[in-house]
Amino acid sequence: MAGSACTPCCCRGAEFFLPVEVEGGLLSGGDCHAGQANAEYSGTALESNFNARLRVTVLKANDSTISPLYKNLITPLLENSNEWCFHGFTVNDYLHDPQ
Repeated sequence: MAGSACTPCCCRGAEFFLPVEVEGGLLSGGDCHAGQANAEYSGTALESNFNARLRVTVLKANDSTISPLYKNLITPLLENSNEWCFHGFTVNDYLHDPQ
């Protein structure tokens, strides 16, 4: 659900929380940039080759040990040692909006 989440907030040690919209949802990633402004609308990016080590954990909404902040996310949240970065996307919500 993150789409193009280009942000300088994403750095070593950052945690990226993505709401899962459908049961069995998959995760994919790619098109890493060594540098880019906030989001794709900047027009340019420094394309680069990256190796990343990711740890994926599924947080269940009914888990009482999870902070309420993460339980009802409707937009991606990136958290690093200095800040929380909320991502907003203006797309049609085909899962919840009536057709």
